[in-house]
Amino acid sequence: MSPTIRISLQQKLWGKVTIAGFGPGNPELLTLKALSALQQADAVFYDNLLDASYLDNYKAEKVYVGKRRGNHAYSQAEINNMLLEAALEGKNVLRLKGGDPLIFGRGIEEYNFLAERNVEVELVPGISSAMAAAADALVSLTARGVSSSLAFVSGHDLEKLIIPRADTLVVYMGASNQKPLAKLMIEQGWDEATPLVVVRNASYKDAQTRRYTLRSLQESMNLLPSPAIMIIGWTAAETSQQLSKTAV
Repeated sequence: MSPTIRISLQQKLWGKVTIAGFGPGNPELLTLKALSALQQADAVFYDNLLDASYLDNYKAEKVYVGKRRGNHAYSQAEINNMLLEAALEGKNVLRLKGGDPLIFGRGIEEYNFLAERNVEVELVPGISSAMAAAADALVSLTARGVSSSLAFVSGHDLEKLIIPRADTLVVYMGASNQKPLAKLMIEQGWDEATPLVVVRNASYKDAQTRRYTLRSLQESMNLLPSPAIMIIGWTAAETSQQLSKTAV
């Protein structure tokens, strides 16, 4: 038997890896496709930005591989290899990520790692935390005459952050840098009166929302801790009257 045929036969015994977004955390926002993958999974490798107790309803082996600032359960290389090993054992593997796997989720890195090794792998989108935060705060991320551009940025490392000139800016992973970010935006030419909203625990019943301007945020002593999403721009105006003043 040729090596090529032998490898092909081995691959038929390998499992499949599905890289799916769980959504912002509330299980009610899990997509039907991700739910189907969860029901069929033999092993689930999951992040921390979801309700882990929900996974108790499923038979799969659960492996926590979450990352928080300064506290990583495993390195990305270790996670990649764990997914690969499980697939090579013939398991149906679900890599479950908070939000959407392609928005600050490193989903494409894991996809490429597995695909380059001829493992069958599929990407399943999820509802991003930005959308859930906008719904909780009753904020439209775009609005006719007010916001026709939208940018997602990470607030994790401000030294490397180049703030795009979008009408609406959504900041992930910026809870610990709220005041420095507001200061940086003003320094880079943003109007200090620009409204913003901060949403903690988006999609959950205990979600919290606070409204500021770039200026008032710097002066506030009552900031929401992580996990929180910031939505910055005139669509975050507190009232429809404020918003209508900016429309043309």
